[in-house]
Order: sequence, then C-alpha cells, then structure tokens
Amino acid sequence: MQQQVAAVEPNGNRMNPASPTEPGDPQSGTPSGRPTDRHGSPSQAALGGRFTYPGGSRPLAGYTIKRGVGYGGFGEVYYATSDAGKDVALKLIRRNLDVELRGVRQCLNLKHPNLLAVHDIRQDDQGDHWVVMEYVADDSLEDVIVAHPDGLPVNEVLGWIHGIGASVTYLHDHGIVHRDLKPGNIFCDEGVVKIGDYGLSKFISCSRRSGQTESVGTVHYMAPEVANGRYGKEIDIYALGIILYEMLTGRVPFEGESVGEVLMKHLTAEPDVSVLAEPFRSVVALALQKDPAKRFQSVSQMLARLPQPVAGRPGAGRLPSGPQQPAAAATAPAAAIPTAEVVDEEPILHAVRQLWQKMCVAWNESNFTMPTKIVLIVVGLFVASQVLIPLAVPLLILYGGYRLVRAIVL
Repeated sequence: MQQQVAAVEPNGNRMNPASPTEPGDPQSGTPSGRPTDRHGSPSQAALGGRFTYPGGSRPLAGYTIKRGVGYGGFGEVYYATSDAGKDVALKLIRRNLDVELRGVRQCLNLKHPNLLAVHDIRQDDQGDHWVVMEYVADDSLEDVIVAHPDGLPVNEVLGWIHGIGASVTYLHDHGIVHRDLKPGNIFCDEGVVKIGDYGLSKFISCSRRSGQTESVGTVHYMAPEVANGRYGKEIDIYALGIILYEMLTGRVPFEGESVGEVLMKHLTAEPDVSVLAEPFRSVVALALQKDPAKRFQSVSQMLARLPQPVAGRPGAGRLPSGPQQPAAAATAPAAAIPTAEVVDEEPILHAVRQLWQKMCVAWNESNFTMPTKIVLIVVGLFVASQVLIPLAVPLLILYGGYRLVRAIVL
C-alpha cells in the first residue's frame, strides 16, 4: 500500500495528503478523498479546485509529480520523485516570492536530525520558483493530539518536547527564530521528532485548525509581544509552553471565536496551570509569562527542568517505544518525576487574578448578544466611575503597605 505523504514546507503548513493516485491520472489534481481539517471540514486544498499540475507532470526538470497534496497562501505543494528515485515534496511559490525565498535561503545549509531538510531552490522554464524539500510519511503532532483528546502519555510528551527543543535550540544557536512553532509543523519520522516551517513568511493562522490571514505566526501559539512587533527567541519559548500544555491536556490554554479574542487572552489572561502536575506546572507557567524577560532565558534552560523520556536516545528527539505512562499522570501528583521549584504568588494578587479569569470565562461563555454586552460594558463603566474609582486610591495605599510588610517579614 502506498504511504501517505505529509508535505511540510519551510514556511507553510502541513497539508493533509490526498488520496493516492497513479502517475498520469488527470484527476490527481482534484483528489477524490477530499482533505479535511481537524474539525473534519473540507480543507483549503479541497475547496481550492484543481492543482496546476496533474500526476505524471514534469514542470521542474529532474522531478515527476505524483500528486498534489495541498494549497496554501504561498502556492501549491506536490508529492514527487526525482529521476534518481528519491521521494520529495515540491513547493511551488505563487505569492510573496521575495519573502518566501529569503526565508528558505537562510535555511538551506542548516543540518540537524530534528529539522526537516530543505534540499534546493529551483526555477522552471516558466520562471516559477520551486522549493525541494524532505518529506515525511508519518503523522504530525497535530494528528497525534487529535487522537489523544485528553492528553498524550507523559513519557511520549517528554519525547516530543525534547526533540522539538533540540531543533529549536539549534536554530537559536544559528541566529534563527522559528516564529511559527505549532503541532501542525512538527512530525515524527520513524521515531525521530522533526520540525518544519522554520523559514517563516509573514502569515498568521486565524485558527490553529485552518485558515490564514496576513501577519506573522499562528495565533494560538503567539506570544503577547508579537502584537508589538517583537520577534526574539522568547516567542519560541512561549510557543513551546503552549505546545507542552496542549500535549498534556489535549487543548490550548487560550481559545476564542476570533483572532482578536485569542490575542486578547494572550495579552491579559493567565493560563490555568493548576490542571498540570509538577514539573510541568511550573515549567509551563514560566514559559508563558507575559513579560518575555521573565521567561526561561533559553530553550536549553527550559528542557533542563524536565526529565528525559524513560526510553529512547536522550537528546536525540527519538520517541519512546516502551510502555507509556498514562496521561493522567500529568494532572496528578507526580512523585516519580523530579519537581521544579515553584515560586508562590502573593495570595491577594493571586485571588484577584483567579477572579478575573473566572469572570472572563463566564463573559466569553455567556449567551449575551453583542448589543447586550455593549450595554453591560457601558453600565459597568458608569458604576465603576461612581463607586469603584473613589475607593481605588485608599485600597491601593492599604495594599502597598501590606506588600511592604509582607516583603520585610517574609
């Protein structure tokens, strides 16, 4: 049986593979098995119509297209074989050419076992540019998370996170910030974790499931400072914290109905790390600090707070193959896992933050219409101006005195 191919472009999304077709099949540009997103809806590829090139075509010298496997804002991705018999993914760049090529070129000479390789950039007789890339036949981390809605086994989580961290550390050491870490860009190829999409062009996905709009990164994994145009390595550390949380729980910490709602949560809401056991709780909490200066200073520092998986080559990103610890262990006391130091938060501030989070959740989950919400906001602002603001000054003075005494005593 022919294996399905997961095409990973250095600056796009993994596309769900189309149903296998024979070379020369004129229908291969419109797969009969329509690709779907994580919700089971037709994917962008399924809705986008025919591919430019059918199976059996040779638009790029030296390669024969087997089938189209996906569309993106950049163009099209094909599964192909070279004349020497090597399986590759070919990315046809149709849009944002300069940005795309600049991102790819800086990655051509990168070599690491946990990075998907970018082999070459070629131009065909029509003047179109193609990127020749490594392909993987196994599932992405996104697929794995879908198959584990309550979270992955802890030992498997550790295998994934150490493999991802090793590749991101390598990128940072070479002066490259990934900027779009997400489960859809992370794969397991014969037991070895690999990441793609590390030559990011300026796109932001409206949903972690599907859809794109013009910006940078993917909104569910986007650090708060990206909204202010800051793209240091700290944004990758933040994304790693989100991915670690999602692997353990089966969901991202911040969800919403729109890009704006999710971004606002990244900016103002605190993740509920109480559902995690140590050392994951403190690691995720530190990785998701709003202030990038308060996060881990490096990915290596973050990984040092987590144990290695029980099986597999330490540091090589190879997933464990032995018996798996159940996912429940990540949300229960983890006596067998060394704990990381947790800094206790000041209790009054902690209580206020918890109350604010609960109010935000209740507000977001309410059935109020938008006009009703606007009226409630106006009324709330009026009440606050008449009652709460006059009390704010004395309360702040009292709280400041309390913090001073607490700092001296403790």
